Amino acid sequence: MTTDTMVLFLWIMMGLFRAAGCGEPLPETEQVKPPLPIVQLSEQQDAADENNGYEIFTVTAYTAGKESTGKSPGHPEYGITASGAKVKENHTAACPPSMPFGTELYIPYFDQQYVCEDRGGAIKEGKLDIYMKNLDDALEFGRRKLQVKVIEG
Repeated sequence: MTTDTMVLFLWIMMGLFRAAGCGEPLPETEQVKPPLPIVQLSEQQDAADENNGYEIFTVTAYTAGKESTGKSPGHPEYGITASGAKVKENHTAACPPSMPFGTELYIPYFDQQYVCEDRGGAIKEGKLDIYMKNLDDALEFGRRKLQVKVIEG
């Protein structure tokens, strides 16, 4: 049952309750106002609204090191993202090709906003890779399904 439907139901029930002579009417300052008209949304809009704009992504972590990128510290492109930016912890995200570089992402798990600055061979739709400086932290993080809000860049 949607919130609008529940409000309408309660409003009708309160009217029936009063019409039956039960209870005292509310003072003018507490009168219940009829609900706003119900607007029919598409299923996609309805689902996005129910999730407050959040989507579920499979999120992993990567480092600038050889184990993640194949590059060692001496390599000229070590720590450089596909967009040309230098990786930054709590900032850089590798995103699927459908997300343009510069797209901002809010991930409540980290309570942090990230920027899509990198790509990855395994990063397809519904997946993100978050840059972490420390390999142990990245391994400990593993793979998680997290809520992500995509903020158009």
